[in-house]
Order: sequence, then structure tokens, then C-alpha cells
Amino acid sequence: MQKLMRFFWWLRPIIQLWVRGKVFPHDINKNLSLDPQKPICFVLKSRSFKDLMVLDHACETKKIPKPRELLTKLKLSRKASFLYLNKPGLFQAERTKKLPTDLFRLIGQVSKERFDVQIVPVSIFWGRNPGTGEKSLFKLLFFDDEYGGFLQRFVTFFVHGRNVFCNFGKPISLLELVDEGKSLEETSKKLRRVLKVHFRRQRETIVGPYIYDRGQVINSMLQSKSLRTIIDAESVKSNTSIAKVERRARKYAEEVCAKVSPSAIRFFDILLSWLWKKIYSGLEVRQENKIRELAEQYELVYMPSHRSHMDYLLIGYVLYYLGLLPPHTIAGINLNFWPVGPLLRRGGAIFIRRTFRGNRLYGAVVSEFVHYLLSTGYPLCFYPEGGRSRTGYLLQPKVGILNMVLEACRKRTNKPVLLVPIYVGYDRVMEARSYQKELGGKSKKRESFSGLLKASKLIRSTFGKAYIGFGEPLQVDTYLDLKYPSWRENQPFPSDLLKHISEEMMKRTNSAAVVSPVSMIALILQSSPKKALSESDLLQITRIFAKLGSSLPLGSYVHFPDTTNLLDDIKTIEELSHVIRFRHQDDDVIYLNKRNNTILDYYRNNIVHLFLLPSMLCHFLVNAGSIRKDQLIECCQLLYKFIYQSHFLPWNEDQSTEIISETLSKLLSHHILAYDEQSDVIALPEILSDEYLAFKLLAEISSNSMEKYGLYSVSLSRYSDRGSVLLADLDTEILQMSKRISILNGMTSNVFYDDKSYKHYLQTLKQLNMISSESGSTRKIIINDAFKKLSEIAPNLISPALHKSIQKVPITQPASKAADENKEYHEKLASQ
Repeated sequence: MQKLMRFFWWLRPIIQLWVRGKVFPHDINKNLSLDPQKPICFVLKSRSFKDLMVLDHACETKKIPKPRELLTKLKLSRKASFLYLNKPGLFQAERTKKLPTDLFRLIGQVSKERFDVQIVPVSIFWGRNPGTGEKSLFKLLFFDDEYGGFLQRFVTFFVHGRNVFCNFGKPISLLELVDEGKSLEETSKKLRRVLKVHFRRQRETIVGPYIYDRGQVINSMLQSKSLRTIIDAESVKSNTSIAKVERRARKYAEEVCAKVSPSAIRFFDILLSWLWKKIYSGLEVRQENKIRELAEQYELVYMPSHRSHMDYLLIGYVLYYLGLLPPHTIAGINLNFWPVGPLLRRGGAIFIRRTFRGNRLYGAVVSEFVHYLLSTGYPLCFYPEGGRSRTGYLLQPKVGILNMVLEACRKRTNKPVLLVPIYVGYDRVMEARSYQKELGGKSKKRESFSGLLKASKLIRSTFGKAYIGFGEPLQVDTYLDLKYPSWRENQPFPSDLLKHISEEMMKRTNSAAVVSPVSMIALILQSSPKKALSESDLLQITRIFAKLGSSLPLGSYVHFPDTTNLLDDIKTIEELSHVIRFRHQDDDVIYLNKRNNTILDYYRNNIVHLFLLPSMLCHFLVNAGSIRKDQLIECCQLLYKFIYQSHFLPWNEDQSTEIISETLSKLLSHHILAYDEQSDVIALPEILSDEYLAFKLLAEISSNSMEKYGLYSVSLSRYSDRGSVLLADLDTEILQMSKRISILNGMTSNVFYDDKSYKHYLQTLKQLNMISSESGSTRKIIINDAFKKLSEIAPNLISPALHKSIQKVPITQPASKAADENKEYHEKLASQ
């Protein structure tokens, strides 16, 4: 075959006039680690002239040896050749037992002459439509069936020639296989078996299972044992006929189930390729190769952070672009409006209600469809936050869909299930203005066709880059075996377990952050006192922050930006209207656009968790000036217990001492903090240095949270001598104190208090046994001895002036009088 092909290579340029394809992985030299000193033998699944032409063109494009050498001359040439594993044809299944002659001869040659050959399996797909699984003349002619003959391949060349996918597998060392000591026939059979498994997995991963018939799936769901049990129970509970409950269940299924169409997916591919080039300057994807490897062995359930409505489209597009099957995505039923709803449903959208608590039948229908998808090889995607974040922080996760995924794992799936966290970020969020209005008190507008038409005007705008970071996956069965060994028994999963898994996935999402120049500069400028810095200072501080962040113990999934082109990055941020430049002959000034202040908080909050630990360490030094090293670590360890859960930091309390110590050593190595070994004291850096400015900005990142906890703790410590305080009196004390301090500092709003952080503070104190509460109408708080340590370090969290101001105020007035003022003040804040 190789000799014959020498006379036909000239046809390749003609074929490439029609054929357009994508090659995976995108960086072959990096991902395959091919040894240039060893010859290569590419293996194609079945004999196909057009597949060989595609392979030859892909090798030329990726600058690896083209498969034009004879197999018998590989040892001397050190180039590349090819062979086929099977012959094409409808009756190929009956002819697969015979070993390929070329493969057998090559193994014999390697065994005899003792040289290595890199066996590289190559899967080529013409289109990505798997068909419906039914035998028909239409499918025989128009789909890329793995056993198709000459006529089918001739037709698919013209039908799918613009949509070809060429995937290179990892190389196999033939010499290592031969050295296992088996006979030539056994070695040939083993290699052939390995290659067949590889080709089957590649087809499942890239093309996917046969397209299901929606009506048949709904019928089978309604006949499933678990759903029949719910239907019977609902019939008895509501005193309604079974037929009527069945009709309701069918209505729910029609509302929920997707209606996948390969044509719609291909339409989205073309549309979104155009749209992303129009509105984004690039898509940055991290850890994509790990996901491609995992997709061959596991059922994947993607759990992304939710920033924008664009997330639905972006994640599906990126996975399709990586050569993976686009997932079925669970979305809110508010998106099911014409014409978007029907189109998204054909792309794999599963529309569900925002809440179906109390509607057991509806939940059972959704759960049954989730199980069907995972048991038949379809990946799933759902957003654990349940809605888009308006602040940039991750929201507390919901556990409903996660519970359904675990139930599906209990019922068994074809492959183990992996939960894959995904970090999503943008240089500019498309809904930024609406988020700003909603945070200002306006109600959320309902999604509609008219709203879509208004949003279409945004296509003329630019939105910078979009960022996708795949995090560390969690294997469900292994994790449950460790945490909940009895999970395979038919009983509900404990709520604590669901909460623990969902929070673990949020931590892994944060640990997969892709830090963009926009979020980094937003973090720095928002931390500066006047929201402005000279351009030279901004450049230098950004470099310091990036170097510090890259050295912190944040794990291998976090990615910080390259700082070699910071000037271009700042220009891009200017174009996005995030910052304004004041031109000066000596040094320009970059300052925040006040109109976008709230929006920039959003981008800052995307990455603020990465700098919380170094910020806490610096914050202690702002007020203390210097502190013993062991005392600083001990103080931070105590405060860490208050922040790690709300910010989804990846380290638990037991790991905090080690992580804080390592973070401190990084601050010292970057000279952001100074250390005197003789006295074992941590102090400030040189005041006139760039590192001192970095220190001040780092300290400011966590200052708002630290000052709130400091104020709460100092206020509570005033009652330590009494040993207890009424909760109503403490509420009044803290609210009035924070209001007083805000006014004294010239602030129009109460920045030293928010109800969420205060409740979290009290809850954490109870968990740490620092306080306990008495039941009853008085709701008295008992201050325990464990609170003493926090009360001692609390003054270091606030400025001396603030501490003095608190101490001047006498202990609280009666709660009854304070309640009226409390209510009045909250109403005033709400009106503002």
C-alpha cells in the first residue's frame, strides 16, 4: 500500500481545496512528546484514501513527519509511515479476527533488529453526527459509519468535507511492548486490542452515543421503576387516578427533556465561531488537555461558576472546539422563550423550574432524565450556584441537581462519574450594566425576545477576552466510599454530605481561577486610597502581585497572567472603559472610571480569594507595625476560621498553620515584609520602596472584612466582664457603633457593618465554642473563655483611632429603645 501511495500524493492539494478540518490536540509536539530520533508509524482504523490525505495534511500543518516512508525502511530513515488496522466494508465485523499483515511484519522487524517505533493511533471523523442507531439507506450514505464502504466514504467526502476532525492519540513504544517477552502473535493481538479500545473510546468521546428519540426516552422514563413508585404514591396522596398523574408526569417530561439535533449543534458551532471573533479578542482555556484525557475514561459532569448568560454558549462551544461532546446543560426555564428556547433545547438545554420544592413528581422526572443521560454516555453540565453572581463572588451552592447526579451514580452508569469544576471569567461581562442596576435596588428584568433584540446591539461592542479554567475533578464513587461508605444503599443522601461535596466543588472552582490583567488591575486600583496610581507604579505593582501570586501555594490549576505586555493590557482596559488615563509629560495617571466602580468590584471579586491570606498577614502589620513571627501566624490562623468557608478557600483548619507559614515566607522572599532573625520579629519594608506600596495595597484587600470582624469583636469584648449580653443589645451596640464610626469618617453609608457578615461572625463564634446562647425570649449570649484570645487580637484589626472611638462610647442603651432606631436606620439605608 505504501508503494502504491507514492503515485497519488499529488492528489492531496486538490482534495484540500474542499476539505476543512481541525486537528487535536492543538499543540501536538507538546502534548504527545514525540521523540524526533525515533521513527513513527501512524495507525488508521480502516483503509481510506481520503483519511490518509487528511493525515498527511495534518502532519504538514503541525510540522511532524509525514507518513510517506515505507514500513521496511523506518529503521534507516527515522521518518514516518502508516498502516491500517482494518479493511472497510459492511461485513468488516466478520473479518476482524485476522491480524493485519503490516502490523505483524513491523513487530517482527522490531523484535529482530532491536529498534523502537512510536505507534501513534489517528482517528479521523467526517462530521460529528452519530446518527440514530437505526439501519437505513440514508444513514448508510450520509453518516460516517465506522464500517462504511467505498460508496459511503465517497458521499461523506462531499457532505462532511468541511467538518473533518483529526485526533492524534498518545504514542505507544513498540520496543517496550516487544520486550514484555510474549510471542509475536500474542504481542500483535495485544497491540491490536489496545488500538481497538483507543479507537472506540475516541469515537465515544468525540462523536458520542447515538442520538436518542425524545418520545421513546419519555415513554421509557414513565415506565421506570423509580418513577412508577412516585406516580403511585402521588395518586394515593392526592386521591387522583393513576392516568391523571401519568399525564402530569408526561407534561413535566415534555417541559424538561432536551431534543438534541446535530444540525443545531453544527449551527451553533458556525454562529458562535463568528460571534466570538466579533465580540471577544480571544478565548483563553486552561487545563484542557487533562479534560480530554479524562473524557475517554469517565462520564463527565461539569460544574461551572455562573457569571453570565454567555456561560451556556461559551462552555458548550469550548468543549466542542476541544473535540469533546457538548454537554446537556441544565438551565432556568426563564430562558425557554421563542426563538431561543427551542433552539437551545436542540443544542442540549434542559429547562427546569427555579424551585420545585414540594413537587415530588417534578423532581422525580428531572432525576430520571439525569440518570438516563449519564447511563447512556452523555455529559451533563449544571450551575451549582443556581443563578448568576451579581457581585463576582461565588454564591452559596444549591444541592438539588447534585443529589440527582449522586442518585444516578447509585443506580450505576457505564463509566465512573467525575465532577469537573470550571472557572469562568470575562474581561467585560455582557450584563454588567444590568448587574449594576440590580445592586442599586432595581428589580431584575425578565428574559424575553424584546430583551434579546436590545442585547443584540452589544454585538457592536468589544468585550476583551473570555477565560475558562478546568479545575481538579472529583471522582464520585471514590469520594463517597471514603466519606459515606453506605452510599450504595437505597436511602437518601444526608444533607450535610451534599453540602460538603458542593462546597468542595466551589473550592476547586476557585482554585482553577484564570487571573486576567483586567481583574488584577481592578484589584490593585480598588485597593489604592484614591482609586488611582501613576502608570509606572501600576506596572510595577502588577508585576509584584503576579510574581507573588505565582509563588503562593495555590495549586497547579491557578494561572496568573504574563506581565511582559502590561502596557498593551492597560490600553485594552482603557478601551473597555474600565479606567481613564490622565496624560502627563512625566508619568501618566491611571484611575478608575467612577461610573464603572461597582462593575470593577465585580472583576476584583473574581480573584480576591487568591490574595486573602497574604492580605491578612499584611493587615496585622498596618496597625501593629511589628509583631513576633509565631504570634502573627497564630493570629492569622484564628482569623482564617472566619473567612475560609465564606470565600471557599481550599485549605481546612488543620492545614491553615502550614499554609499561612508558607505564605508568610513568600511575602518575606519578595521583600513585601521584613524579618529580623535575631528578635524573630516581622516588620514593615522600607517606606520608599515599591514593596512598601505593594504591602499597603495588599493589606487593603482584606481591610473591610478585617475591620468588621475587629469592630464586632471589640464591641463584644466590652461585655466580657459581665460574661453575657442580650442578643438584642449586642445587635444595637454593633449597629449604632458602626453607624457612628462611618459618620465620623465622612462616609455616607455604613461600611463597617452588613447583616450577612455579622450573622456569619456569630455563627462562627458558636462553632468555635467562643459563645453559646440561651434559649427563650431574652436570647442571651454567654461569652466563653475561648473568646479571650480573639478579644486580645481584635484591636490589631482596627486602627488605634477607631479603637479609641469605640472605647469612649458607654455600654449599650436598653434594647427596646434601640430597636426603633435600628428599624429607622435600616429603612433609611434601604431608601438610599
